[in-house]
Amino acid sequence: MKKYILYCLTLVLGVGMVGCENYSKYGIDERPITKIDTNMFGIWKALEDSNRYDYFIVQSADDLFKEYGQWVAKNATTQPTTAKDFVKRYKETKEARDYKYYITRMDNDGLNRHYEKFGAFPSKVGRATFLNIPYFNFDKLAEGGEDEEGYMFVRILDVKHNNYLMTVAVVSDKSLKYLPSSAAVRKHISKNLNNPLFYSDTLHLIRVSNYHESVKDSRNIANHREPPVE
Repeated sequence: MKKYILYCLTLVLGVGMVGCENYSKYGIDERPITKIDTNMFGIWKALEDSNRYDYFIVQSADDLFKEYGQWVAKNATTQPTTAKDFVKRYKETKEARDYKYYITRMDNDGLNRHYEKFGAFPSKVGRATFLNIPYFNFDKLAEGGEDEEGYMFVRILDVKHNNYLMTVAVVSDKSLKYLPSSAAVRKHISKNLNNPLFYSDTLHLIRVSNYHESVKDSRNIANHREPPVE
């Protein structure tokens, strides 16, 4: 069971690209309406992870825009960006600033960007907080199967020690993918809010650093290594 839970944690917090049964075609909210908690930004590791060097970095929309601006400046000659594209990116950043987290999963001893910068947004169901994390099954599409995309949900059970220790659980209900709307998803989750069978085993995440500005630079900070040569 624990091996399966770690697998699902990688899928959910890293935004999985392979098959998983516990996804919904709709988010808990049709669009992001709950403001993010800036204490989520930073570098996180799971105590249950078998590789102590692997981690997640949670970034802000502004972090991504800053990296985008650096890329634009660096490639101004070879790959010039139009003013229209730049303004469009800025507007997207402004819209997401208060409502989305961007999660990157770093595996292979914390050196490889496995799943990168996927936007997740929080939802409130009663007093409980959930993360809506985009889900895509690219493998199934490649095999000629039906489109499989939507959201997976993580419930934040507890946050302690000045926001450096977080306990989470994955919503593991195979019936989610048959629900016809966000309203139906919310109603179903609300009904099962306190049902322990509705969730996978709990996991414990430690924020090892509040740094979140750059994925590249996070690799040294997360594991106290020399910066990688690129």
